[in-house]
Amino acid sequence: MNNSRWYENDGRYLEVVLSSKAVMTRNLKGYKFPERMSIDEKDEVAQKVRDALADQGLTQLSLDGIGNSEFDDLIDSQIISSEGLFDDPEGKVILTNDDRSLAVILNNGDHIRIKAQASGYTNSVYRECEKVAVEIEKKLDVAFSNKYGYLGSSLYSTGLGFKYMFTIAIPGIVRTGDGLDILSDKVKAHDWNIYPFLKGDKSIRGDVYIVASNPVMGSDEASVLAAGEKLINDIVKIEQLCRDNLRKNRPDILENSFYRSYGILYYSKGLDPLEALDLISWIRLYHGQEDKSEIDIDWPQINTITSQLLWQVFPKNIKGNYQADVRFTAARIAKILKKK
Repeated sequence: MNNSRWYENDGRYLEVVLSSKAVMTRNLKGYKFPERMSIDEKDEVAQKVRDALADQGLTQLSLDGIGNSEFDDLIDSQIISSEGLFDDPEGKVILTNDDRSLAVILNNGDHIRIKAQASGYTNSVYRECEKVAVEIEKKLDVAFSNKYGYLGSSLYSTGLGFKYMFTIAIPGIVRTGDGLDILSDKVKAHDWNIYPFLKGDKSIRGDVYIVASNPVMGSDEASVLAAGEKLINDIVKIEQLCRDNLRKNRPDILENSFYRSYGILYYSKGLDPLEALDLISWIRLYHGQEDKSEIDIDWPQINTITSQLLWQVFPKNIKGNYQADVRFTAARIAKILKKK
């Protein structure tokens, strides 16, 4: 199996957009929702979906039987991201491709959750999800209402059955006066949501946010895709303007912070992931202005480090048992930086 992962790839607007993701939920007629299903019923649903997608080249992983390395890979690949998958894995199955850019998660909240993800900005993730959903709907009887749309286990998954989201890194906006308030108003004007990726008791860490559509009844895919493109174009322009202003008004601070942060990330033998996230924000703010003969780093490296740090902390925060492995964190970052 190919060991490369989707988040290591190039993409559009990588300086701001870490990833694009699409999620579609579907349920089968004639079955209770997973929370009330027996193991035999869950196995029956999983078998039907596996048969329907048999020619898609997906590998099956049963959550109650995978090893630690596979489990860590699913976290790094941003497939495992919800508390339910951790707490009650029995009867839950994941079908995934080699680079983990596509996953079909079975019996977690809804019968079927299709997730496609890619580096940078792209609406191809919607097409990847739709291709799998169409294949399922051709072969299985999916729960659908002419009045309500796709029927789900909650209001969140009922209606359009589709959510579109982006992970964005916006240190320029965050450090510019009321920049975040202005951005929030712009996002809400499209009836979308924006929220921090990581939030502690009193602080937000990493300058990374999620911008996500509202999967409400009555909307349509074309409108969601158009709003997503408009929002991302606006966010990139605003963030670039803020970074340019910071570079113009605080060049010495940004230059020193960039080189200092790079040195700590490159040479440290122990780093807390939250500290490393703060350091990578300074790298992001000044990247492109540095002397390439001294430091050679690119956006895929910066985003891979950011994503792996976020997903090292986030699932553990969900479980409420965050405890940093500082030597592991430092070694992982150094390995990425020394690839070139």
